[in-house]
Amino acid sequence: MTPTPWFRDGQLGWAASDGERDDQIAAARRLEGLRITRVHYFTLDYKHLDLSYLPEGPRVVTDPIELPNSPCRYDDFDSVDFYIQIESIDQRSFTIGWDPPSETEGLWVREGVTSGEPFASNTRVAVWDVTDSRRWSSSIGRVVSEIGLHYRQTAQPAGWGCDLLTLVIGGKNLSVFLGDVGEMNSMKPSANNLLVITSPTQAPEWIVP
Repeated sequence: MTPTPWFRDGQLGWAASDGERDDQIAAARRLEGLRITRVHYFTLDYKHLDLSYLPEGPRVVTDPIELPNSPCRYDDFDSVDFYIQIESIDQRSFTIGWDPPSETEGLWVREGVTSGEPFASNTRVAVWDVTDSRRWSSSIGRVVSEIGLHYRQTAQPAGWGCDLLTLVIGGKNLSVFLGDVGEMNSMKPSANNLLVITSPTQAPEWIVP
């Protein structure tokens, strides 16, 4: 299955009511009971940001020398600029992403590719297959037994925003949350980037629900 990146359409990571929040949780829980077969990260193409001769659209990284050196990987976490795409054994696809920074910012998960406008032609995007990476390899072929979306209340406008997504896959805990790379490769808060951690790494105190 060829990974296809899309920007979000509307406010997918924010809910105006308890009912909308519950609908978002129910949509994410469609991933439960499925076996993961492949995972991709969609990031800025740091290697080719200044190379104007590259074709438009995302670049799927296939170079065997480049693949092990993804800029997403750090000792304690992965950092993802745009999206995480998870594929299941029955060829279903789920995308995790974030809404732009605002009063309604937050992360979301949807089945399939998200409707909306494709990446702008001037945005260099790299697609990394991280199936065999340290963070995901032990989850491949295993069942997603539990998924949780952890919301915070927003005041203006009143509603709910999601900052943290937790997965239990084959008994292993994995978390995706809004955050970025700080000083000395630490984790810091962010509204437009995703961090991925697995046990025994603990979520930072500013993201723990």
